[in-house]
Amino acid sequence: MSQLAQQMKNQLHPPILPGACLQCISDTQNNSKCSTNEEIPASACALPLLTVKKTKLVSLTQDYLQYVLQESHLGPAQTRVAHVLRSIASSLQDQTEEALRPLLDRIDITSVAVAKRIFNGVMEEKFADGNTNWGRIMTIFTFGGLLTKKLQEHGVQLTAEEKEQISYFITEYIINHKAEWIDANGGWENGFLTKFERRSLLSFSKITALFIAVFSLLREYY
Repeated sequence: MSQLAQQMKNQLHPPILPGACLQCISDTQNNSKCSTNEEIPASACALPLLTVKKTKLVSLTQDYLQYVLQESHLGPAQTRVAHVLRSIASSLQDQTEEALRPLLDRIDITSVAVAKRIFNGVMEEKFADGNTNWGRIMTIFTFGGLLTKKLQEHGVQLTAEEKEQISYFITEYIINHKAEWIDANGGWENGFLTKFERRSLLSFSKITALFIAVFSLLREYY
């Protein structure tokens, strides 16, 4: 297991205090008592809130990547956020791939390590102007999906561990650089869904143009 994957596993699954229960995760923000043991404050019982956010984000990212790879065992999306991300981001990713096909055909991504290097470099360049919005947040997933597909197209047999590594470095970037913005703008349920759930694909022409501009940053690598 890679060092990054091991670090993320340790962060996502820390030791739980004696008497702790996962039900308290939803109570932590309210600083209430443990749902199954009123003598234990939820803040002392539950997994750290940041860890909960990481766990949910890893699950969301893994679901999206599995959808992009069209894995046969994948069932219906388990959350509204996952459903919208599958629908909107994957459609925009397809449009972007078609528009950038000449550039993408020149890209030779041979390993997860190379994909991570390109991902981090493009993300740094993309957000260098300091601007963040939900359209740009979506490009993080879309770009991760694009790199994952390129690995597959180049004959890289992605193991479960390697797919996990990809989901981890995408999650790591969002948690380290965009988590505060996401929280301040309604979170996934009240921000992301409000922005995208009721909009048709025809209304995303500006975001598609943004994606193409972002992915054109790949020219710096090839």
